[in-house]
Amino acid sequence: MIFPYEQHVLLDTIFLKFDATGKQLEGAQGFVAWCHERGFDPKEKAKAYIAIDRHIQKEMDSCGLLEATAQFKKHVEKMYLDKVYYADQYKWMEFGRGKLAELTFYGKQSQNYELLMRSIGIIKRKLSCYVHREQFDALAIVPWSIKRTNQLLHILKQELASFNLPFINIIKYYPHQIPIPQKTLKTREQRLKNAKETIFVDDQHVAQYKKVLLIDDFVGSGSTLNETAWKLKAEGVEKVEGFAFVGNTNLTYEVIWEI
Repeated sequence: MIFPYEQHVLLDTIFLKFDATGKQLEGAQGFVAWCHERGFDPKEKAKAYIAIDRHIQKEMDSCGLLEATAQFKKHVEKMYLDKVYYADQYKWMEFGRGKLAELTFYGKQSQNYELLMRSIGIIKRKLSCYVHREQFDALAIVPWSIKRTNQLLHILKQELASFNLPFINIIKYYPHQIPIPQKTLKTREQRLKNAKETIFVDDQHVAQYKKVLLIDDFVGSGSTLNETAWKLKAEGVEKVEGFAFVGNTNLTYEVIWEI
């Protein structure tokens, strides 16, 4: 055993990557393989990786969520979301995507149902706690741009039916019939224009909901979540909180090594 027992057990829980061939590298054994591919010393890198995990865990609330409201606010001109939470950090510094981000990214890219369900399984427990704590009146899911066989957010919506909350209908409409995904747009201005002019609330009951949870998968510029929140409030919703599977918070070496 390369690592002390506690490190080995923790790596088995928190590490997952896919290599260039699509092979899944998971747990302590996968971590060693990932390090060897890059010429790293697994023992030294394990210390850094576990330090990141400890910092993230320390920042998480009682539902296992990272509050990103202050960080999110820096990237939008006007904040329409009352609060923003992520289920996990997207980028774990030099290690790249964390486990949840890796599962979600490759699940979407490959349309692999098993990976998507693993990703949803991780966030559903956190969402259940969050929804119960905050007592939302309704849920809303950011509409997707591209039709897929296994659509992550559609599958999530089906899984969240057990929460017994109404879903507000939000649609994506392209007046020129050409779907333009947010991730293909390079500037914040382009993403803002896309969100403002293609996302619409299409629900006659929306005004009766006072507190809504708005859900997305990845947060980049924040334009989609924020503009959708504005459109919900324009329809009479009083409070909108945002949730995403993953997003980036303030993660630096100075922060990590303080612990």
